[in-house]
Parts: sequence; C-alpha cells; structure tokens
Amino acid sequence: MIEAKRELMDKTYEVQSIRDRIRDLEWEAEFGASEEEALLEERRRAIDKLRFTRDEMHAIAIQILTEDLQ
Repeated sequence: MIEAKRELMDKTYEVQSIRDRIRDLEWEAEFGASEEEALLEERRRAIDKLRFTRDEMHAIAIQILTEDLQ
C-alpha cells in the first residue's frame, strides 16, 4: 500500500507539472509565438496526458481504498 500512496503522490506532482505546461503553452500562443498551430497541438497532447494521468490517479486511489477496507 505504501507503494500505491507514493505512486499517487508522484501522479499528483505530474498533474501539476502538466497544468503548468498547459498554462505556458497558452501564454506562448497568445503573446509570443509565431507557430500558434504547433503550440495548440502540443497543448491538446498535454490535455490528453492530463486526462490519462488523472484516470491513473483515480485507479490508484480506488486501489488504496480497497486495500484499506480489507
């Protein structure tokens, strides 16, 4: 169970990192980039990764709860 909690903490950090990257890409697309389409594509990929990572976090949290109940 300790490994699952550690993994959940790692995923929490990863989610924050992805959110920061999305904000950076949005700022760059709005204020500083000439290749806006490429930035928007990278943003879409980051959002997809965010969704996937949050799904992983949910599965880990369910695993932890299940182990706690046993």
